Amino acid sequence: MLYHSFPIGLYQMSCQTLLFQQKHRQRLVASILKARESLRRLDELESEIRQQIVQTQRTYENLRNYRRNLQENMRKTVGSGGGSKTGTNHDDDDYEGGTPGGWRLINDCKLLRCTIR
Repeated sequence: MLYHSFPIGLYQMSCQTLLFQQKHRQRLVASILKARESLRRLDELESEIRQQIVQTQRTYENLRNYRRNLQENMRKTVGSGGGSKTGTNHDDDDYEGGTPGGWRLINDCKLLRCTIR
């Protein structure tokens, strides 16, 4: 009986090709699952960053408004205190009598001490 090795080699090549394709498919599936998990984590991080941005913007706006209010109150203080050199009474409702030589400005339950020189 004559033995020809060609069909066996063909089957071996087919088997190796199928094994390679199966391993490649398994790696692709594992990569896809890993990417899905990474995307979920990235979405969570993105939402956290967005919340931090919104919080930072709110804080910035609050500080900006606070600074503007302080500047406006300082202008009022300097404007009304600059004309009186003798330190006489101020008829403004925003002022409450303080120590000699100074006035306290009442704004949002915070006292701002300004010394008039």
